[in-house]
Amino acid sequence: MIVWSTIVATVISTVAIWLASQRNPKRRRSAGLKKIATAPLVKWGLLLVSITPGVALVALGNTSGFICWFAAITVIGWLVAVKRPSAA
Repeated sequence: MIVWSTIVATVISTVAIWLASQRNPKRRRSAGLKKIATAPLVKWGLLLVSITPGVALVALGNTSGFICWFAAITVIGWLVAVKRPSAA
C-alpha cells in the first residue's frame, strides 16, 4: 500500500506539473507558440494539485514515500522543463 500511494502521488503531481508547463506563457513565447490565457485560479489550482499528494503522504505517515515522491517530482520537473511545449 505504501508503494502504491507513492506512485499515485507521483503520477498526480507529474500531470499537474506537465499541465502547468504547457500553459506557461513565457515557455510558449520562447518556443514561438501562440499565447494561451491562464487565469490565476488555474495556476494556483495546479500548484495546489501538484503539492497536495506530498502533504497527504506525510499526513499518512509515509515519510519514505514522501522522500521518494519529492525526489521523483524534482527530476520530473527538470525533464518537463527540458521538453518543448506542445502546440495544442
